[in-house]
Amino acid sequence: MSRIKICGLRRPEDIAAVNEARPDYCGFIFNVSGSRRSIGAEQLNILVDMLNPEIVPIGVFVNEKTDVILR
Repeated sequence: MSRIKICGLRRPEDIAAVNEARPDYCGFIFNVSGSRRSIGAEQLNILVDMLNPEIVPIGVFVNEKTDVILR
């Protein structure tokens, strides 16, 4: 069975579209310098709160410390 993930979301409008499309996963690029899709912790919390609870949020990290990932 295939699963769908939409990644790189950073705006409330993106979350509205994802909630309508209903993928299995929603990816957020977290604190990746140089990436135009990267977001910080505050924006991440806002967007995850807006996400349909049936859609699993996924974090994308690059060389991040384990304690940051676990939070």
